[in-house]
Amino acid sequence: MTAEGKASFATSTEPSRRRKIRRLSALYVAATAGALGLTACFLAALPFYYDYLISTCYGPTSGCEWATMSPIAAAPGGAPLFGIAGTAWLHLGLDAVFYAVYAAVAGLILLLKPKDSLGSIAAFSLVCFAFGNQTYLGWEGAAWLVPAAQTAAIAGFMAFALLFPSGRATRSWLPWVAIAAFLVRNVPDVLPYPAIHVERWPLALSLLWMVVFYGSLSYSQFTQYREASAEQGREAIRKVAVGFIGAFATLIAVSLPLVAWPEFYGGHLFWLDLAARSAMLWIPLSLGAALLKHRLWGVPPVVRSGIVYAALLVISFAIYLAVVAYLALVFQTESGVFRLIATGVVAVLFSPIKNALDKLSNRIVYGRREDPVTFLVRLGDRLREPFAPERVLDSVTATIREAMRLPHASITIKIRGVETEAAASGGGRDASAVRLPLVVGGEELGGLYAMPRAPGEPLSSADGKLLQLFAREAARILYDLKQSLDIGRLMQELQASREKLVYAREEERRTIRNNLHDDLAPRLASLALLASAARDLMERDPSRAKKIVSELETDIREAAGDIRAFVNNLRPPALDQYGLSEAVRQRAERWTQLEGANVRIVVTSDGELPPLPAAVEAAAYRIVSEALANVVKHASATECRVSIAPKEGELHIEVRDDGIGLSEEKKPLRDDGAGGVGLTSLRERAEELGGTLRIESPQDGFGGTRISARLPMTPREERRGTD
Repeated sequence: MTAEGKASFATSTEPSRRRKIRRLSALYVAATAGALGLTACFLAALPFYYDYLISTCYGPTSGCEWATMSPIAAAPGGAPLFGIAGTAWLHLGLDAVFYAVYAAVAGLILLLKPKDSLGSIAAFSLVCFAFGNQTYLGWEGAAWLVPAAQTAAIAGFMAFALLFPSGRATRSWLPWVAIAAFLVRNVPDVLPYPAIHVERWPLALSLLWMVVFYGSLSYSQFTQYREASAEQGREAIRKVAVGFIGAFATLIAVSLPLVAWPEFYGGHLFWLDLAARSAMLWIPLSLGAALLKHRLWGVPPVVRSGIVYAALLVISFAIYLAVVAYLALVFQTESGVFRLIATGVVAVLFSPIKNALDKLSNRIVYGRREDPVTFLVRLGDRLREPFAPERVLDSVTATIREAMRLPHASITIKIRGVETEAAASGGGRDASAVRLPLVVGGEELGGLYAMPRAPGEPLSSADGKLLQLFAREAARILYDLKQSLDIGRLMQELQASREKLVYAREEERRTIRNNLHDDLAPRLASLALLASAARDLMERDPSRAKKIVSELETDIREAAGDIRAFVNNLRPPALDQYGLSEAVRQRAERWTQLEGANVRIVVTSDGELPPLPAAVEAAAYRIVSEALANVVKHASATECRVSIAPKEGELHIEVRDDGIGLSEEKKPLRDDGAGGVGLTSLRERAEELGGTLRIESPQDGFGGTRISARLPMTPREERRGTD
């Protein structure tokens, strides 16, 4: 795309992007305002609800129509178990706890996902779902508020099920079916025709509606799961499904005793209502877990402290009620002294409970950084399990990430100076990752990388100290594994070199076969035909036969020359005729005689070379030939020195010139193995025989490039037998 096209595309997409941002902002503001408004209504109605419970549910008048849970049954002519005021406080406290769970999850979603449409929908739906009958008692004429909130909750959950997690419907017809079923269920109740109200529906019609409505939502989530491209999306769907299925399964489980055993609850339907409302807590918890994965680390400390104190308030309230109920049950009376005793118990337990909650929240967010010993024990237990050597580091990184609640942890190994990732756990790594070197005995073996828990939230000093401890343990483990890993890597390289040799051998065989079949064989057949023709013409036309014989002689000489050249390509004949040193000298003379070659080549040999294996002679000759070719063609050198000498069971070869040296991109012996094809082949020829080769540009007076090779003069098995 041209620059003008890119600019035009950016210009055309900018308005749509701004519209999308405005829509998301409007939805977020509306969801936040609605949630805050409903919460304000809920809190404002609590005093009225308390008076209603005392005066109506547990007072002289009968009936408790607007209570969110059934009254606690009392003994005939007696007071409720906790007393009238205590029982009213119990109702009020439980309602506040349930609402607080929904509101807390909704608040976290709105706080951490302000630009997420599904998050805004889910947060508002959770608050609407928790909104109860308490508001009926606060304002006259507000009877519409609770049904409206409940309808909004169902609509929100419907939209969430259709769009989560991709943000779009997987089938174009699914939203229309779900919306039609929603309207069929909710519109009749607002129309002035009692005959079509939902409570008048026959059972079969109600069941059909449930199948259509909930079936379309379930099918939507099924297709979302099947078409999700990322595992993170599938995991989120599984969490939501577990939440809703767990809620309804628990609800059915606590309701079944009423069918099988009507007297199971002994007339105390309060406990059934309590169990049912507790079962529905699966829904907010699962939605929060699905939407806030990897985002809880971004909760500001103030919010975390608020959550801790909210939990502390709930636990303190539960302890207070439990103490009052226990004393009332033991003494079979109601007294204000019981409340004083309960207050004292709460005061004594307040500090230990707060410390425990602080540790729990830190454990959830930061992992086990206050307890490194537990981590080391856990790591040791995991390393006792049978692992392949290359899987041990995977276990180490997984343990570090899980223990510290990090989004990513990985270990790299240095191979020939280049870091290579050996094990990783969690998501991808970016530039914000912290690196700790893994050092043993002054040698840096690799690095430990750890990602911060959230963007813009760097790891604390406590995290750094714990990572230092982990790095030391990981370095020891890596050091122990290094030998095994090196052996495995060498085996892989050996296998790769064997494969190269097999491929090269088969390619060479195919080349020989093609040369013999396509060139030599037809030429020999042609010579046979010419010889046959000459024989037939000897008596009838001697002059023509003589001419054919002359052509035959020329063709035979050409064929012999081609065969000789073909054989020379397999192994230079100069090696067999003159030996390695003289063959190298002749090769050097040919290069100096080329037109434009202004380089002086000096070949020296340290004494008489011993008998060498054919493979060593051929490899040495070709290494020197390739090196001289590079000197003449590319080095711009005036002098080149070639040295061949046996030393300590190896043949030492050195080719040194005073040219321009090698640029970085041409060096074939960098640790990553990069370099030119011609120079890299020198190294491969040396390594095939178990030798080594090095190419460098020394910074001395002579300058240029130095190629030094060390080739064993005996096979490995013979050397091993000698040792």
